[in-house]
Amino acid sequence: NKEIKEDSSFWDELEKEILKASPDFIANLHLLMGGKLTRTDLHTAFLIKCGIKPAQMSIIFGRSKSAIVSRRDTLSMKGFDQKLGTKMIDGLIRLL
Repeated sequence: NKEIKEDSSFWDELEKEILKASPDFIANLHLLMGGKLTRTDLHTAFLIKCGIKPAQMSIIFGRSKSAIVSRRDTLSMKGFDQKLGTKMIDGLIRLL
């Protein structure tokens, strides 16, 4: 129930665990998004991949729930040049 800073080792550990389960996750995500990913985009995608809900993400990132929805919309725009809806982008990320 506390914010996790951008430079926390948590993110490196989470990345390692995700890559154990889905070795091509980051490469596929970069392909899907046209290589336009920021560190924040990656962290958001990591949490989506793990099934973390927006309310929980807002605590982890120290942002409002609407800011988290906006981040997910940004991922959709980067990958598809349109808002697909949060359920669609979350589903696509989880499938990677």
